[in-house]
Amino acid sequence: MKYLSWGGVGNTLQNGSSEGFSFEFFLIGLGGAFCMVIGYVIFVLLLNYVCSKIFSQRIKDWWQKI
Repeated sequence: MKYLSWGGVGNTLQNGSSEGFSFEFFLIGLGGAFCMVIGYVIFVLLLNYVCSKIFSQRIKDWWQKI
């Protein structure tokens, strides 16, 4: 692993060699995708939790009015 920084990516592009280039982008892409998936899952779970709390409370209030 010669290239560990973004400057290394620039050098790799200028030299025209793919050594260490695709691997680094693969890691960055994998990390980004992983973070997005985790964030999305947390967001959905939180939204689901909040909505269920709100709706269950409203249904209880509505049920008591009847």
